[in-house]
Amino acid sequence: MSEQLKPCPFCGMNRVTLFNEQVAEDCMMSWVECGGCGARSMEYESPMGDETPVMLWNRRKPDAALVAALKEAAWLYDQLALSPLEAAVKYGDTYEPPSDEDCLRIRGQIHEALLAAGEPL
Repeated sequence: MSEQLKPCPFCGMNRVTLFNEQVAEDCMMSWVECGGCGARSMEYESPMGDETPVMLWNRRKPDAALVAALKEAAWLYDQLALSPLEAAVKYGDTYEPPSDEDCLRIRGQIHEALLAAGEPL
């Protein structure tokens, strides 16, 4: 393989692998998969030695709505994971934990982003 696989665009891990499965004498089924989060490219049927799956993986970008929803989910997790003492130290007396509405709003964003990406919750 002449082109190096880039890290996963979703989790950033370098544990990505090109899989090739020979389906005919001069043809293979290929895909790229992340060993960290399980993200996976489409399967491509191509001539032996074709590097199209690598090229497409390397230029693939995550869906912007999904990234935004995951950032919101990370924020929510961080807020919910704080103990009252940690929250007081980090935010002072102004800290208010996320409301049920915050949780439902973020869950809705994640659900909509996954649907848009073709991956229902």
